[in-house]
This record gives sequence, structure tokens and C-alpha cells, in this order.
Amino acid sequence: MRDVRHKFPLVFAGLVQLAGHVVQRGSEIPHLIVRFNINFVGQVAGGILLCTVDDLFQRPVHDEGEKDQNHKPKYLDMKVIEQPAAAMVLVSKELNRLGELAESLLSDLKTAIVADGDSKTHGSFIENLEIVHQLQDSVTEYITRLFASGNLTEQQSEQTAGLLYVNNSIQRIADRCEDIDQICEKVNNNGKRLTSEASSEMEDCIDIIQQLLKKAMEAIRKGDAVVAETVFENKKKMHKAEKKYSKAHLNRVKNEVCDASMTRYFSGIMYNFDRMADNCVSIAEEACDNVAFINLDEETGKSMMERGAV
Repeated sequence: MRDVRHKFPLVFAGLVQLAGHVVQRGSEIPHLIVRFNINFVGQVAGGILLCTVDDLFQRPVHDEGEKDQNHKPKYLDMKVIEQPAAAMVLVSKELNRLGELAESLLSDLKTAIVADGDSKTHGSFIENLEIVHQLQDSVTEYITRLFASGNLTEQQSEQTAGLLYVNNSIQRIADRCEDIDQICEKVNNNGKRLTSEASSEMEDCIDIIQQLLKKAMEAIRKGDAVVAETVFENKKKMHKAEKKYSKAHLNRVKNEVCDASMTRYFSGIMYNFDRMADNCVSIAEEACDNVAFINLDEETGKSMMERGAV
């Protein structure tokens, strides 16, 4: 990064002028972005100085009711769509939130399975599933507009494409949760019930997926290929679990503990768990391709610039 100390007088003069303009209009601005023509935190074509960073990236959500807040993006801001470096930070923060919601969704699925059709528990799962779907759509739209702005450098385009791929992988995990929920609903509608052994096996699979997702999100959060490798290695746990529990189900059928008609349902559930593990691997693979969540702290910015990631 070039020495910018000689630029500061001009920058602060601009701030004073802008502050006067704001006072005259009697308006409020939640965050302040002053553009100046230098490189700053990877912004190649005309840098940006971000003032009151907490206001920009951790601004409070408007008081519109908790439910409405959950369904809406917390960080995405169309006002900075023309500022790629800032917009990529917002996307990263929203994706991090989306990953946490996906982990919670898996917990909700496990609770719903144990509850065995309890309407209140199932309603909570469906509501959270809808939140994940809506947020994923919002992130997709925001990234699409970011590309359409035409302001991304080649490196930023590669990073943003990677973030979009992470977004899609999280969406697929949510879709798999929905598929499993629908299979369980079919079982209940047919007057069948999962055995306690089958429910326990499904809970174990969800625990494996949660750990894979947690590590995958850690890898992409840090851009850490070493952490990503643990996801690749631990994916084998899901493959082994699928084989083990499929055999256990067949043994239950053989011993007439479980109805043979349940085989296609159980196999469908196991298939979806295995595909979720693949989705976690896909997220981790992006970390190996130098994709990481973007932060504007000095250490992270320097690291990414050295790697040519932004």
C-alpha cells in the first residue's frame, strides 16, 4: 500500500465540507464513504476510505419486528453496490450469518425428527427454512447486481464468484433438509413411524453434517486450506455412517423390527445426508482456491493483498 499520509489533509477537508452539507440538509447518514484516488484494501480502481466502520458493517436492523428482521438481510446495503470492496465485506458478513442459520436449521431438523411430527416443532423448522431461502435469494440478487455494476476487478470477480458458489452450496444444504423433512412427512402420512434406532442414526448423521459445515465455514471465513483439508478427510465419516446405517436398517427389516416399505424412505434420507456432506466439501474447496470472507481489518487486508485475492 502506498504511503497516503500526504493525502489526509485533502480527505479531511472533504469530510468537513460534506459534514456542512449534511447539516444544511438536516439529514442523517448511517455511514460515510469518502472516495479518493489511491489503492486502499485491495480497491484497485479508485480506493475508498471507510469512516465509522462499525456503523457501515454492523449497523442495527430497523425495528420492524423480530420475524421481519430475520427474513431480511442484516448487512447488505444497495447504497454501496458501486463500491466493490465495501460490498464484498457486506456479502461476506451476510454469508457468515447464513452459514450460522444453516447450522441452526440442521438442529431444528434433528429436533423435528425426535419430536416425530409435533406440529409446533415442525412449524419452527419450516419458518427457519423459509428464512434461509429468502436470505439466500437476497444474497444471490446482491451479488448479481455487484457483477452488473461493472466495477469489479478481475481478482474481485473471482472472489465474488467464489462467494456466490458458497451461497449456492448453503442453499443446497437447506434444500436437502427440506427433502428429508418431506420424506419424514410422507412416512407419517402413511401411518408409519421411524424406529428409535433409525431416529438415533439420523441424529448421528446430522451431528456429522453440522461438524462438517462448521469446519467448512471456518475454512472459507479464514481462507484456510489446512482447515479445508479436515473437511475432505472427515467427509469419510458420513460415507461410513451411510453404509453402516443402511446395513443396520436392512437387518431390522430382516428381523421384522422395521417394515420393508420403509427402505426407500430411509435410503432417500441417507442419500440426502451424503449429498449435504458433498455440499460442505464444495464450500471448503473454495477456501483452497483462495476464496475467503472479506474483512477490512488491517491484518486481513494485507494478507489478501499479498495473495492477490482482491
